[in-house]
Amino acid sequence: MADDAAPPPSPRIDLAVVRGLIGAARTRLRLQGAIEGAATGAILASASALTAVFLVRTEVIGEPTGIGLLAASAGVVAAGALLGALGKHDDEHVARRIDRASGLADRLSTAIAFERTLRTPDADTDADTTALMHAAMRDAAAVAPRASVAKATPFHKPADLNRALAFMAIAAVAAVLGVKMPPRDPALIGATPDAARRGAEVTITGERMCGPKAKPEVACSPAQALVYVGDDAGAVAAPITAWTGGGVLITVPTGAKLGKTQLVVWARGKRLGAVPFEVIADDDPRNFKSNTVAMDPDDDAYMRDLVADLRATAKKDDVKELDDYAAKIEQLLDQAERGELTKEQLLEAMQQAQAELEQHSEKNPDQIDKALAETGDELAKNEQTKELAEALKKGDLEKAKAEMEKLADKLDQGELNQQQTQELAKALEKAAQQFEQKQAKQDQQDQTKQDEMEEQVRKLEKERDQAKTPQEKEDAERRLNKKKDELKQLQKDQDQQDQSAQREALKRLHKDMDKTAQDLQRKKDPNDQQKSQDQQNKDNQKQASRSMRDVANETGKVSQDQRKQAAQKKVASQMDDLREAMRRAKQRGKQGGQSPFGKNRQGQNQDFARRAAGQRPGQGQGQGQGQGQGQGQGQGQGQGQGQQGQGQGNQNGGNGNQPPTGPSDTYGDGHDDNLVGDATGTSGNTTDESVSGAQGKKGPSRRETILSAAQKGYASTSYRQVYADYKKIVEDVMRTEKVPASYKYYVKKYFTKIKPHAMN
Repeated sequence: MADDAAPPPSPRIDLAVVRGLIGAARTRLRLQGAIEGAATGAILASASALTAVFLVRTEVIGEPTGIGLLAASAGVVAAGALLGALGKHDDEHVARRIDRASGLADRLSTAIAFERTLRTPDADTDADTTALMHAAMRDAAAVAPRASVAKATPFHKPADLNRALAFMAIAAVAAVLGVKMPPRDPALIGATPDAARRGAEVTITGERMCGPKAKPEVACSPAQALVYVGDDAGAVAAPITAWTGGGVLITVPTGAKLGKTQLVVWARGKRLGAVPFEVIADDDPRNFKSNTVAMDPDDDAYMRDLVADLRATAKKDDVKELDDYAAKIEQLLDQAERGELTKEQLLEAMQQAQAELEQHSEKNPDQIDKALAETGDELAKNEQTKELAEALKKGDLEKAKAEMEKLADKLDQGELNQQQTQELAKALEKAAQQFEQKQAKQDQQDQTKQDEMEEQVRKLEKERDQAKTPQEKEDAERRLNKKKDELKQLQKDQDQQDQSAQREALKRLHKDMDKTAQDLQRKKDPNDQQKSQDQQNKDNQKQASRSMRDVANETGKVSQDQRKQAAQKKVASQMDDLREAMRRAKQRGKQGGQSPFGKNRQGQNQDFARRAAGQRPGQGQGQGQGQGQGQGQGQGQGQGQGQQGQGQGNQNGGNGNQPPTGPSDTYGDGHDDNLVGDATGTSGNTTDESVSGAQGKKGPSRRETILSAAQKGYASTSYRQVYADYKKIVEDVMRTEKVPASYKYYVKKYFTKIKPHAMN
């Protein structure tokens, strides 16, 4: 039974010395790994540090961010060292390295392996094997002092050390080199123009005004954007119209001081810079280009007087389109006065404004009146529309519109019984159908006429192609061209008729009228037993009320367009005069034609200006009186300006074809050849009359008023009345007589010159 007893426990074997060797070797291995990892990390750190330096220098990132990236680069080295040090080193593997370095024939690694096996809970070993393992472990403990850890784990140069040093050197050299970067801050170039008057627009050209990457044409709104005219205590802020990457558009403020100064630009609380500039007077020649329109005071006053007539007519007749046209012409005159338009631009802009005014105009308004009157004839047969019919027949569309709105109110309130409703519906339906039938007939006639003319053109083309002699071919070609012109005019007239605002409104008017009739005739739903016929009739009237209001609105549009055309006809003369005046406007840098009123134009203008202001001729200057015998008819006294206080002189008037020898106090007997125009006879009966008037309690005669105005100025109340009366007479004559355009222009302009200021 003694053999069956358990073997005695083996003595405990201490491998602490072996494990101490393994721990020391592992530490050295981890230290070598940390060095290897740090070298590898230094490569990445150098690259990232160099990148951070360049990003800061190129202002892609700020300095704080760059410092953070540099710190992160240093962390890359530490991270590489840490990762290298954390590498796994197995005890048996480390012991084997010691065995081989110390010549111990794997005795230490075998002992470590046997110990690991014996510690395993389910290890299956017999007693003899266990005894052998113990013996090997005791042997390892005995030879441990002979082991050399330094030989087993020698330190060596990291594999990436050379590459790391190369990257660090490159990064260091690149970091100290300068980087040439394109400018990023806004920069001012200059002002265009560099001299301008108050109220003029000026562009301050620049670069990167909206940022280094913004395109010149891109607009932006920088914070605290300001532009000052001047850089001292008297600086005035200028209104900013636009701010783009390529510059700033401003308006020279009215409070800017005249003279040389600077335009100072601020944004985002920083002074971006300043450019030289000069604020010049309104009459400075630099304000005007050489090819722009030169509007002298007479021309400007004359045309603005015409515009005032247009505005007065537009206000009186309530025609917004005419008022808009007058505003556009006034704007053109302002631009011309500022020297912003050439003569061609002025005429083209006026032509465009007039084309817009005349757009969709009705060429044959009598046809519209006839169509409305025929509709009125049909509506007169119904009791409810008698007043409406009467207004349509008389052409009183405003009253017609009011009657339609009254009828719409009746329908909305359901005031008509069923019989009245049906009779009204039939009247409206018949009127609408009658219009549609006549419209269709007219369209067919127009199309037939066009087809016939096109057929005639084809026949003439065939006749031309078959001509046997050159004379026959030429004759056929002439008749063909004439017929083509007629066809083209016919098509133009029909297109204009199709685009007529009145005709379009007239068509919609009758369509809405037919819809009103249909609404009134709507039948009750047989499945709806709850609704009575009386209720259905009221519902129909309510629906028809809305359609009838549409009819009234279209009638109002026809009336409005008729007022527009009537107003245009009323001011046609003023519009013609405007075109003529603009056509005669001079161009800067070119001499105009000789004045038909003589060569002493400047003195005449000054004299007219003083008289219109209520001053006496020559007031404020030295005066001299002289008497002279002229070569013309009669004698007279005249006043002349002299350099001395008083002077005597005899001067003769010229004969009209030659200049006078000096200031004249008599009339010449010649004429100016510049007053071109064919002589025409008057179309009315004229009678020579002498308007003398009688002086009484009511005031001086017209003759005395005119003579007094010539001596004392054109500002008296009596003169204003005389001026208004004669101006009306002149306008009537101009309208009824065949007066050449050149004479008409000068006569009207003359009346504008002597117009009292109080009448403006």
